[in-house]
Amino acid sequence: MTGILLADLRLTDSKVEFCAMDGVHFQDTHLGQDRVPMRWEHCDLKGSHFNDCDLSDVQLEQCQVAGMKINGVAIEELLAAYESMKAKR
Repeated sequence: MTGILLADLRLTDSKVEFCAMDGVHFQDTHLGQDRVPMRWEHCDLKGSHFNDCDLSDVQLEQCQVAGMKINGVAIEELLAAYESMKAKR
């Protein structure tokens, strides 16, 4: 399905497995009326960009985050600042 445009779809409860998704662009998507969160497991998203996305309540568990930035700030710096503040308490 290289180069395909999928638009105006309802993919509720769908599963996508074992796919090469290099260069894929998700735009103007939402979680539907019931707001059931998506699950990403064992995915290589290295170098991906999330722009103007609602990532509220997103959880990262056992993920590689080296080089990750939030609003231009390296996650390593954010975690170091957090640990420093936590140590001062």
